[in-house]
Amino acid sequence: MNRMKLTIASVTSSRFLSHIRFLEANLSMLIIDTPQTDQRLQPGSTLTILFKETDVALARTLTPSTLGHIDVVVENIEQGEVLNEVHLSSRLGSLTALVPLFDVSVGEKLYALIHPAHILLAKDSHGE
Repeated sequence: MNRMKLTIASVTSSRFLSHIRFLEANLSMLIIDTPQTDQRLQPGSTLTILFKETDVALARTLTPSTLGHIDVVVENIEQGEVLNEVHLSSRLGSLTALVPLFDVSVGEKLYALIHPAHILLAKDSHGE
């Protein structure tokens, strides 16, 4: 499981759903909660987010429809029969992607794509 600490830039809520954007990256998340029901959901608050290795896609270019991404560099590749385990570094820390066989090289600059609905909020998320 990938884990990162990020600071909330903005929260847009409607009824029971909130869309959270973060300062440190072009990432956002959707959460079934609001600032009225969870005090952590305030601009400036630091949250710990989680996302599975299989929820990370890798791309060399971005399109206008790209929802969320992190600039990454390939650190290591563990070849598998079906999936490769790709270890990545970013200015936000390390992360791992489990991706179908994909022609990448150590040192290559890529984009790690994470869909907002696949990002989870850690239960103990206080930014500590």
